[in-house]
Amino acid sequence: MAFGVHWRGKLRRRFGLLAALLFVASVAGAWVLTELRRRSEAAVGAVEAPLVALAEAERHALETALAVQTLRTVLPGSPSPYVRQEIAEHWRATREAWQRAQRARVEARRWTAWAAADSEGVDLDEATRVAEATAALDTFEAAVGQLLAAPSPPAAERLWTDAQALVLRLDALRQAWAPAARAVREAVEHRLTETPLFLAAGGVGLAALALVFGAFLASALEARAADLARAAQAWAAGTPVPFDDGPKDEFAPLAAALNTVQLQQAAREQALRAELEAARAEAERARKAAAQTTRFVSEVSHELRIPLTSILGFAELLAEDWDWLVEEDRRRYVDIIERNARHLLHVVSDLLNLAKADAGMLEVSLGAVEVREVVEAAVTSLRPRAAAQGVALEVRVEGPTVARADWGRLRQVVLNLLDNAIKYSPPGGRVEVRLRGGPDRVVLEVVDQGPGIPPELQDRLFRPFSRLHPGGRQLPGAGLGLALVRRLVDLMGGRVGVRSAPGQGSAFWVELDSGLGLPPAPRPDRERAIPPSTHPGATVAVVDDDPDLRTFAVQVLRHAGLQVVTDSAEDRDGLVARLAAAHPDVVLLDLRLGGIEGAEILAALRRHPGLRHVPILAFTAALTDGERHTLLAAGFDGLLPKPIAPAALVRAIDSVLRACPRPPSPSPSTPSATAEAPVADDPFAAIRAKFVAGLADRAAALQAAAQNEDRAALARELHKLKGAAASFGEAALAQAAAAAEAALNAADADWRAPLAHALLEIERVRRGEPAHPPTAPTDAPSPHSR
Repeated sequence: MAFGVHWRGKLRRRFGLLAALLFVASVAGAWVLTELRRRSEAAVGAVEAPLVALAEAERHALETALAVQTLRTVLPGSPSPYVRQEIAEHWRATREAWQRAQRARVEARRWTAWAAADSEGVDLDEATRVAEATAALDTFEAAVGQLLAAPSPPAAERLWTDAQALVLRLDALRQAWAPAARAVREAVEHRLTETPLFLAAGGVGLAALALVFGAFLASALEARAADLARAAQAWAAGTPVPFDDGPKDEFAPLAAALNTVQLQQAAREQALRAELEAARAEAERARKAAAQTTRFVSEVSHELRIPLTSILGFAELLAEDWDWLVEEDRRRYVDIIERNARHLLHVVSDLLNLAKADAGMLEVSLGAVEVREVVEAAVTSLRPRAAAQGVALEVRVEGPTVARADWGRLRQVVLNLLDNAIKYSPPGGRVEVRLRGGPDRVVLEVVDQGPGIPPELQDRLFRPFSRLHPGGRQLPGAGLGLALVRRLVDLMGGRVGVRSAPGQGSAFWVELDSGLGLPPAPRPDRERAIPPSTHPGATVAVVDDDPDLRTFAVQVLRHAGLQVVTDSAEDRDGLVARLAAAHPDVVLLDLRLGGIEGAEILAALRRHPGLRHVPILAFTAALTDGERHTLLAAGFDGLLPKPIAPAALVRAIDSVLRACPRPPSPSPSTPSATAEAPVADDPFAAIRAKFVAGLADRAAALQAAAQNEDRAALARELHKLKGAAASFGEAALAQAAAAAEAALNAADADWRAPLAHALLEIERVRRGEPAHPPTAPTDAPSPHSR
């Protein structure tokens, strides 16, 4: 009973809504009639406006013709100004009326589209007649202008004829537009008659629709309930379908609630399926890992068994001391054992490095590395093997080749690439190493004349145990070299790739960031000896305010066969003149010379005619990436870090002299630019002794600056001490000076304690005591860190 009452109340509310809709429909019908009448009147007025304007233009043209007729009676005598003014006014009125007709025609066309779109013959375009009328009007205006400018009987006759022609054209156009206006009026009257009938019919239809709606409302609600019941039955049967909650009726909340429950159940089932798929994927990964491990063990065992078999076999032959073994056989067996042992060591080393790289345990010490030096060392070590195979090795270098890399790892990369290139090159072939450097990056290419690699196989090159045998040649190797190359290059922040095609050889390339201005990378086999310069006799000017560093440069460069002149830059006004008189082939310039920036000195040197083309290298103990790019852009030919190895200093000078060749320089004779120390048999012992002897003066200068609170002088002295100590291998003193300098540059830091520690380190070095291990970490950067 309550259910029936509920539904009867729902039906009453729906019928009330329907009555409201009927009322709104009647109001809307009245508004439609009013709006239709307004638009009809506007349409009729808009369509008749062009006709009115044309009639007015026609009238003014006739008035002009009458005025011309009056004018003809007095010509060729002097015409009355009044008549001429009347002609001009009627001409302007004709033009304005024609323009209004044109504008009204545009508006009339819009209304004809609304009011008489379905009527035939409604056309206000009449493009041909409009063009003819426009041409007649232009001719008429030209005749008026000619008559007003020079009145004459021929001009009056012509204007009379043109006025009559214009009247005929305007009348023809008006007659052509008249049917369109009549058609619009008839269409408007037709609409005004039919629209109320349509509205009345619509009202009757709406009432009938209300009755039909009432009749079908109950059945629709019943069908809605049946749909929900069927959806619930399908859900219970295990084939859920969404409950239709789109209609905003009494069943919508129920359908929405059922949909929510259904979605929650589906989400739980999906989560269970996802967990099952994850478990299956994990099992598949484990299976693949096991298969990969099995393959790895198989490959490794294969690579280890082959050389071990040779080693053990020939070792047993030698151990038995067979009588039939002659000395030549014994030496050959020893060579075989050694060759296989080296191959075995190479395989094990590659395996360990790959394992470390995959585990993230392979460390690199990044810094400035002269790639040309690494390449030349690798080529030198592999040249005998290449010669034995009949392969020529060539090196081409372009630009500065200082890269940000690890010296030992880069050497391993170059050796692996060269080893592969030699291995795959035919007898009589050539392997070329190309080096291209710049301010941003260094590119190394190893190009061979081997059989080449098809594009579809190139992706496999850098995978472990991936060996290709192009041309059917079975070549030795474990397939680990290129995989290790990729790992090492990635660790150094570079990129590696290959360009190759069958029959065209291969070019393996490595791209590394530039290392200009960075501290040198540690070298496992750092050279201690000073190499001879490739430009003996060239003059190098060293401009530095630190006497120990000047002495260091003199000893190193003179032992390399170079002539050296030095300048402390104390008398800055005459510095350029002194350097020009020395005729140097290259200048080493400290960037911070006691308050004056090296960039200022560079600009002054470049302005001098004798020094404009001399290469200038910046020499500094501290340099950021931004400063490096700025200095190179300013015009420096290279950047040398402090400290710098003696061999690296000589190579840097040779490199810039190769890039900027100059004629031999005359020997310097100016007293202001002289070498400060004779060349000793042991240059490092001599200059280190002088450095230690000068530490007392450095300590006194630091103490005086501290007592005077002269922070600028204190920072300058600490900066010079840091660079000099690092150059002479006193890392602890260099770190103490760096810490004091950093504290001094920090606005809110206490710099006195780090300064005291630096003074203690000076005293320790003077006494010759070894450095103590640090008792606490320091925030100051190491002079060897990036």
